[in-house]
Amino acid sequence: MEKKYIIRDIKSKPITTLLYHALKREIVTGYEDGSLKTWEADTGHSASVLPSGHKGWITQLVYWNEGKVMFSASVDGAITQWAPNGMPYSTLELGAAVYSMAWIARRNELIVGFKGYLKVFCLSGKVSTSGMQLLQEKAEKINGHDDIVKCIVSLESKVYTVGYDRRLIIYDVSSLPRGHSPPLKCSLRLNNAHDAGITSLVVASDTDSGTWLATGSFDKRVKIWSTDGNVMHTIVFSAPVSSLCYVPFTHLIWVASGTDSALLYDPKSGENVTEYVSPLDDPSEDRYNKVLQHLLYIPEMGTVLGSTNRKEVHAWKYCFSSCVCIQKCLDHIETLTYTNKVPILIFTGSFDGHVIKWERLQLNTFMYSQENLYYHEQLLALLESEEESAPPGLKENIGSDESKEKKKIEFFKSDNRGFVNSLFIESLDIMVMSSQDGKIFVWGFDEQTVEVLRNMQNQQTAGSGEANLNTSKNITKYQVLISSDVFGTTTETSEQQTAMQSVSNHEESVTNRVAGFMCRYVLNGHYGCSPGLAVVEKNSGPGYSSTYLISGGWDQRICLWNLETGRLVDEFHSQSGGHEMASDGIITDLDYSSEMNLFAYSSTDRLIYLRQFATKGSDMKLVATMKGHISEVVKIRWNRKCHTWVSASDNGVIRVWSADGLNCEQIMNTGDTVTVLCIDNLHGLIVAAVKNTIKVYDNSLQLLQVSCGHTDTIKAIIHIPERDQYVSAGWDGTLRVWNAYKPKKHRTKILDEE
Repeated sequence: MEKKYIIRDIKSKPITTLLYHALKREIVTGYEDGSLKTWEADTGHSASVLPSGHKGWITQLVYWNEGKVMFSASVDGAITQWAPNGMPYSTLELGAAVYSMAWIARRNELIVGFKGYLKVFCLSGKVSTSGMQLLQEKAEKINGHDDIVKCIVSLESKVYTVGYDRRLIIYDVSSLPRGHSPPLKCSLRLNNAHDAGITSLVVASDTDSGTWLATGSFDKRVKIWSTDGNVMHTIVFSAPVSSLCYVPFTHLIWVASGTDSALLYDPKSGENVTEYVSPLDDPSEDRYNKVLQHLLYIPEMGTVLGSTNRKEVHAWKYCFSSCVCIQKCLDHIETLTYTNKVPILIFTGSFDGHVIKWERLQLNTFMYSQENLYYHEQLLALLESEEESAPPGLKENIGSDESKEKKKIEFFKSDNRGFVNSLFIESLDIMVMSSQDGKIFVWGFDEQTVEVLRNMQNQQTAGSGEANLNTSKNITKYQVLISSDVFGTTTETSEQQTAMQSVSNHEESVTNRVAGFMCRYVLNGHYGCSPGLAVVEKNSGPGYSSTYLISGGWDQRICLWNLETGRLVDEFHSQSGGHEMASDGIITDLDYSSEMNLFAYSSTDRLIYLRQFATKGSDMKLVATMKGHISEVVKIRWNRKCHTWVSASDNGVIRVWSADGLNCEQIMNTGDTVTVLCIDNLHGLIVAAVKNTIKVYDNSLQLLQVSCGHTDTIKAIIHIPERDQYVSAGWDGTLRVWNAYKPKKHRTKILDEE
């Protein structure tokens, strides 16, 4: 949700209620002095002042969509009917203060709440002089409440009411004919729904949870109910709850409870997710003595309205390209990668040398767990086993064993390693992450724990009796640690057997997820930062017998590693065997095309080199040199969907090249530095980070979507097609999730042949 505008009406009395007038696309505000004003819903500009005849506090506004009629109620005991032209055409004097209203669309009736009772007004069948329908002047009293009826909601065949008497009552109107006495049939009554008067009510229906209710009260609590009257969650606040609304787009409840901004809660888990979504208000806004009081959701516009004690109305609009959720991190994140097997894991590497594993919680879609991953033991093993690769500080004056240890301790204290790129190789269940000092760290799941799980599985299959039972218990224990999306519940024996079968079918993707993720070894071959990484899968291209990693770095070298053995296979060199640099400038990025069996790498010499991949360095023949950029080329990506190469330079220019690298097909200037290129291979889209903004282009470089939210440079973007999401991270210390762009479907007209 993004802040759209603020209406400031400081000359009026305090705002008491809000309404959206669908016909005129206007917002209607009611005030303590009985006055009414309208505002343009799209802009927030003032529209008109309605000639209200109310003499007291406006308590409720209701709009009847089919009849194009607005109703206003007041403590003066009158209900006024308003024509579409903004003029009142009828007033019912009821003789008692009206506190709430709702329109029953199923029966075209107006239900009105008083102190201690309800009334249902039917259409009289008569029309006014202006041709508008009139309500009957008399209605039957319906007892049920003992105090003010504060809120009424009508949804489908039910009517829900709450009041200051702490009662929650549900009425059924589906089985009652029109004109039946009484017009409402009570189906559920909760006499002590809260410990104090109930101030607000929300009724929502969605495909996942069905129909549910949320109530807010003076007792500083919000309760979420099932329709049969069971409390699913109770949420405690520090101040009385004044208003609630539910936003279906984000599946969140907005709560006004004595704060200057709304608090956001997930109704399924009851968790506060306010800190995990984009800030609703600009931090620079003046919040002194500001209290949010009333909330209204406008489904036709996807907009939330909120009025404050400072006579303001704030409007927030849902934007598909807005940030879905935010995860905060203390580091400047430089690289992102993920594994697409269940459960989906995201890995980040930071400028400060920290590696974090992120996993979305089962509670909701907004919260992620974090786990720090460590690698210093493997780095120490490398330093001990390969003295020649140790930093100069360790090679000089080695001396005694005690001196060695001191030198190593000092090295780790001053180690400010930053990670620059990462990849996850699904076929091997490993992650590679390169650093600024040229080392490439290889991570994987704990093989010992994985082996234990596999043995347990085999015992479950072959064993019987008591041993079989014990193994089943162990499997159940481990199942708790694994996503329910994979295993389901673990309470029934048949479900345990299903889970065992699932482990067998997903041996590499499920049992591994239970094991810890650890650094296995370090690849040491580059003499400087190695930002270029690409994987050549086994059996890809002409059919390779192993899985290889291509790396390129600031040392202008291309190295080839066997990821199954963890060994350096070869590096690029000339046919004669002599040493040869892969480029005239430092290598900034690298990518591989399995379809073409080619890899391309960008360089600060303003060129992109396209070479044939081979397992022998001297056979990596130059196929083409892509020339055209007038500044350092910082990114290169293969667009598998469109069969093109995409490059970006630090002056903001993006170019699209043919698959053979001979022709530049498209060129476009983004206007600022491009820091990241990511390919949405689902639709062949180009996702670029232009400083702190994400821009989505098609292959012809037409701008499709812009997403803003980061406050500093974006350094990494990944596309997760399994969730239709982009994930970005950068120097502002946040990990942000966005909705992936969805191309509009072209409708084809089908003509019937007769």
